[in-house]
Amino acid sequence: MTKNERSPKKSKKSKNKKDHNDIEKAIRDSLKESSPVRTKELIEDIKKLGYGESTIYKHISEMNDISIIKYKKLKEFGIEETDGRAVYIMLKKAAKLKEHYESILKLLESENSIERNLTIKEIYEYYKNRGLNQFELDKLIIILNLTHENLDKNIVEILDVESINVLLSIFHECFIDKKIKPDNVAALLDTLKSLLKKFPKKQENHPDLRRNIIRLLGFYNDEAVIEQIKIDATNLEDPSSVENDYYFDFDSNIIEEQITALFNFEMELRKDGKVKPAGFINRIKYYSQKPQSQKK
Repeated sequence: MTKNERSPKKSKKSKNKKDHNDIEKAIRDSLKESSPVRTKELIEDIKKLGYGESTIYKHISEMNDISIIKYKKLKEFGIEETDGRAVYIMLKKAAKLKEHYESILKLLESENSIERNLTIKEIYEYYKNRGLNQFELDKLIIILNLTHENLDKNIVEILDVESINVLLSIFHECFIDKKIKPDNVAALLDTLKSLLKKFPKKQENHPDLRRNIIRLLGFYNDEAVIEQIKIDATNLEDPSSVENDYYFDFDSNIIEEQITALFNFEMELRKDGKVKPAGFINRIKYYSQKPQSQKK
């Protein structure tokens, strides 16, 4: 282990010095985020305030509100570290919140609907305050895809509408807006497609629910988007009511890749005198071909 990377060891508390509170405040301020900080980097930052390296290590060792995060646990915090000697630390209260998040996930497998849906609300509060990293999102997706042993449905399908709406808003923000890359895209797509089957029509009280499903499928260029366009054109009295669901303002190729199939489908609709559905297909095709800079 390198000089700057030694793991802080607990020692007997020394007498308070004039700058005791100042240096500990500086250390806590550097650790106020939810993610662990590499000790070596924290030391270098605190040294800029005029403290010596050994003094900083001594205070870290004496602070009882700091947790040491070992190399094998770093991935759970979304940290890809190649140096097996690396030592990270974080505030204990942040580590406890992380433990809380991990501990409640198993409640999603409960037979009790209150437990399942309250867990989703708790996950949302954790996400809004601390965010979710790739590891946490992947673990959540895997659980949602499990088949409940007594209900014979995927766990995500037995959640209430409000909980599903919350989950989809988290996925949209994480995967589309924040560009977090899930490790298991196939499991995510399976989850989304099972939800689209459950909610093929726009939900009056949750208008973004179906839209977020389709946008996420479109983001990953899944052909379920094309199938749903055809279903909407054929089955909805007013397909234009869901047209904006397919106006992707991010880089997606699925509609352009299937432009010929959609053109042929539009032509059949026009031959059958189905003008509104054909116009719906035409407008989606036209929008998909716009330059990215013109999409809103």
